[in-house]
Amino acid sequence: MSLLTALRPFVAPPATRRPGRSCELCGSPLDSGHPHLADVERRALACACRACALLLTRSGTAAGRWRTVPDRHLSDPAFTLADLEWETLAIPVAMAFFFRSSAVSGDAASGSTHGWTAVYPSPAGPVESLLRLDTWDRIASRTPLSGFLEPDVEALLVTPNEEGGRDCMLVPIHACYALVGRVRRQWRGLDGGEEARRAIAEHLGALRARCSEAGAGSA
Repeated sequence: MSLLTALRPFVAPPATRRPGRSCELCGSPLDSGHPHLADVERRALACACRACALLLTRSGTAAGRWRTVPDRHLSDPAFTLADLEWETLAIPVAMAFFFRSSAVSGDAASGSTHGWTAVYPSPAGPVESLLRLDTWDRIASRTPLSGFLEPDVEALLVTPNEEGGRDCMLVPIHACYALVGRVRRQWRGLDGGEEARRAIAEHLGALRARCSEAGAGSA
């Protein structure tokens, strides 16, 4: 019996579920800090209650395509990325996040390297880079964060810093898509506008505040 089959007696009928307000597995109400699940096969995210997220975490491979997104935030103060290196990635905006996807790992046609996928925000929503990421693979090897990263559920978020370079954080993947959502909702005009810039700074500031320095105990 699969895990989701075992859960079926406790799952609310589809008509009673409210995505974004209730658990997308059992229909229970959600609090503001609810966990998230990653659908590895469909490369999608789902909201979950703490009970379902904990059950899936304990079940491991029994959960099939579902994986619980960890609530882990790490930084690497020693990592720096110069503008010239960033330009070699040909990403047309100042920030992006990179994650390893089980769905594309080993697929030569995808153009990814070791499963790396790059996504950057735009006024229209998330944009996935279609370029080969060989250069990024070399850059990522310079930080221990890439070794700690869990595929499908965590991402390396690269953003500009006050020194003119770029920082790298390991964060839950839903935090990256939340950043993309803020850009899409609040972008105005050609340069985004003050409201969008403030929202981006607040979001990044909150993520940095939660980061602990990567170390041997981070894995």
